[in-house]
Amino acid sequence: PPSLTSEEWSRFFHIYKPPDDPSFPTLGMLLGQHVAGVWYWCLDQAIVQRVLSTRTVHHAKASCLLAGFLKITPMFLMAYPGIIARKLFDAELYPAN
Repeated sequence: PPSLTSEEWSRFFHIYKPPDDPSFPTLGMLLGQHVAGVWYWCLDQAIVQRVLSTRTVHHAKASCLLAGFLKITPMFLMAYPGIIARKLFDAELYPAN
């Protein structure tokens, strides 16, 4: 954003926001991060289990590729919609002064 006040800039340097913060409340961050962390780390275990349970090297390589595609899905489910929404609702987020 081109024209932020010093008070608006100071919001970016605090990790924990108040519970009533409209853009990033602490409770939402804590609950959301646990869900994302469990998804990420449990999928690592799934990759290991898939590789160790295969019968051939070809199946092990294929299972790594499948698990890798599964690991990329949060980008398409969470990050890209946020980027698109930021672009679509630019005027609502930062109205012209």
